[in-house]
Amino acid sequence: MRFSIQPDMMKTMRNSGLDQPHEWIGRWWRPDRPEAVSAGVLTFDPARGIELRLIGGWLRRATTEKHGVTAIHNEVERWPVVHGRCGTAELTLIEPWVAESRGPLGEDPEEMTLASLTLLEGCHLDAPDSALFVGARVSVENLTGWDQRGQDELNPRRPNQPSEGEGEREVPRTAAAVIGNVEAKLRSSSGFRSTQTRRDGRVETRRTEASVAFSSDAPRPMEDWFSMADGVSDLVSLSTMSACAALSLDLVLPSVPVRFREGHPLANRPRAVHVYQERVVQPDADGSAANWNDFVLSEADLPWGQLFPAWMEVRERFSAARSMILGLRYITHGYLDSRVVTAVGAAEAFHRALETPPPIPPEEFKTLRKLLVTAAPADRKGWVNDHVQHNEPSLKQRLVELATRPGAFMTNLVPDPDLWARIAVRSRNDLAHKGHAGKDYDQLYAVVEVTAAVVVLNLLREVGVPANRLEMALSRHSEFKRAAELARRHFTEPSSVKINEG
Repeated sequence: MRFSIQPDMMKTMRNSGLDQPHEWIGRWWRPDRPEAVSAGVLTFDPARGIELRLIGGWLRRATTEKHGVTAIHNEVERWPVVHGRCGTAELTLIEPWVAESRGPLGEDPEEMTLASLTLLEGCHLDAPDSALFVGARVSVENLTGWDQRGQDELNPRRPNQPSEGEGEREVPRTAAAVIGNVEAKLRSSSGFRSTQTRRDGRVETRRTEASVAFSSDAPRPMEDWFSMADGVSDLVSLSTMSACAALSLDLVLPSVPVRFREGHPLANRPRAVHVYQERVVQPDADGSAANWNDFVLSEADLPWGQLFPAWMEVRERFSAARSMILGLRYITHGYLDSRVVTAVGAAEAFHRALETPPPIPPEEFKTLRKLLVTAAPADRKGWVNDHVQHNEPSLKQRLVELATRPGAFMTNLVPDPDLWARIAVRSRNDLAHKGHAGKDYDQLYAVVEVTAAVVVLNLLREVGVPANRLEMALSRHSEFKRAAELARRHFTEPSSVKINEG
């Protein structure tokens, strides 16, 4: 039977902030060597990641050669998991590796430092792919504003409630979506945290927050839940055209009644497992939120039950294009040349995933190719054969189609699709084949921004966003308006004279 995360359970899951450093002092061991226990300090820092400093440690991988000679392998060693305990908390490092080791060769080290990308607080996991978890919960930057955009005010004030000192009162709002056998609940709550009556009036403090809780009848490995949580981050990032990191991430294990005495209130409650991970985008809970009008898409435009399943399907189908285009937002300090290749590559990958019919019917192409090879001189047949292998549109044709596919309003973004496509293709090809694309860096920057905007609008079209909503986003969102201005400046006549520069 599918469980649901209750409000009181959610409150216990709010302490695993990925934007704050954490520390655990305890004892650690490898599951295959439970007797070899080492004391150590485990730290998580959003900027530095996960590090475990041990007093002692475990012998590096060694083999005994002929004549009793022991060979110590000079390679980075890693294990599937390492277990630890800090007080009553169970901890699991996922696939840690040795970052530093000190001590005599052939013996257990005196000191050892391990690093890892993922830490679980709340369980001892036997293997990274163990299918044990029945749910997850994620909170993401700007998710609250994304959820509440266009919604009525939550928790309307009732006369005489709450009274001074009465404390927090929350009114939750939940929307559910179903993806296969997984239920995804978007939950937001808004409540008064304090009320103070003064002579000049009444001062009230309130907090509104949102999260997505996943649940399933069948246990799944942690990576399945991580993928769904990343889907939430990607959706909000796409909607804001900015990198939105996870603020907290938790997995859920089934309840274990045998751990408690009969009638204990925790006996039938699912167990929360806090997740700490080193992320490309570091969360900033106290940072400024996205502008209310700068959401390309929000829950107000498509209901959660329709939007999230459609997005997860699009996210999987166009995974290459999605990862490249969002990567431009997640990693903003890359070289301009590599960003050009990434943006144009994302557009090509998106169009390929559409699986459009070939330009020439397959049988006709087969006949034509045979005729061309037959007609070629003997010493050129190999060359003709190699160059007439694929029956597919050119990159320029792919880009032109993407620039018009979402609707007629795309002329507001790309007034001259043919010119933009020619410059984008030339820039990508020059970088890939010549190693440079000239010195018109402003134009290269425009290629990145305009191409990224084209791909995003095509992604949103696949999700099911109506053309009028896309047109509105194009006219209002700051990133789209900037891309449109760059297109008018660099991809309309007389900018075409720059095509052969460099």
